[in-house]
Amino acid sequence: MSTPPATVMADRFVIPSTARAEDGAFLALADVTELAASTDSEYRIIGAHMVSVHTARHELDLPLRQTGDADVGLQRRCLRALASSRH
Repeated sequence: MSTPPATVMADRFVIPSTARAEDGAFLALADVTELAASTDSEYRIIGAHMVSVHTARHELDLPLRQTGDADVGLQRRCLRALASSRH
């Protein structure tokens, strides 16, 4: 089964998810984005999602690198906010 191409829309990317594990990974990235915004923290998407965004942004004719996890780099204050919100 081939993966549909990612679609570039202005400053947004639509990257299709082909499995439930990917759905969970994309939801985790959305959670990280919300947490980082709420704590005014910087973050970086790394790993397979970074490769997928890079491929989509540059409209490269390559298959998307599918993944079931979400790898990010966060500032410590973002992690502290996450830890304190769980208590």
